[in-house]
Amino acid sequence: MEDLEAAAMRLLELVRSLDAAQSRDAVVQALITHLSESHSQVAFFAIKPGLLAVWLRHPPGPTQASLGLDQPSLFQDVVRTRLPFHGPPDPVAGAFVGDLLGGLPEQVLALPVAVKGRVVGVLYGHGRQRIVFDEHLAVVARAAGAALEGVYALLRRKT
Repeated sequence: MEDLEAAAMRLLELVRSLDAAQSRDAVVQALITHLSESHSQVAFFAIKPGLLAVWLRHPPGPTQASLGLDQPSLFQDVVRTRLPFHGPPDPVAGAFVGDLLGGLPEQVLALPVAVKGRVVGVLYGHGRQRIVFDEHLAVVARAAGAALEGVYALLRRKT
């Protein structure tokens, strides 16, 4: 089992990477890389009007899938409440990620990423291979939101 110090070092590396990110793709790639160190299947879902849409996944594969947020599911709850979820998936979420990533996961992690109080994406993982500290996930979510807010501010200045 991994110790807290090693996990903290990986978290620090992620925060530094997010702080240096100059694009949305760089932010999402850093998140995917970090979570794939602890989960076998990872995806970042972007929030579009009424939809949860695949932006990037690991291992690589099709990204054309989407899930309507009008359907009751753990994803609808995560987006609405801005609270993370860790546990068994409901039938709607389980079918969606099962079709997308393969197999029906027993336990999933869904971490909302918010910018100015609005969820803009959900970092998702299943197939946990090492311990993940809840406190670290809270830092990941806040750092990702801050990084995206910085990228959006940079894009506004360029236009």
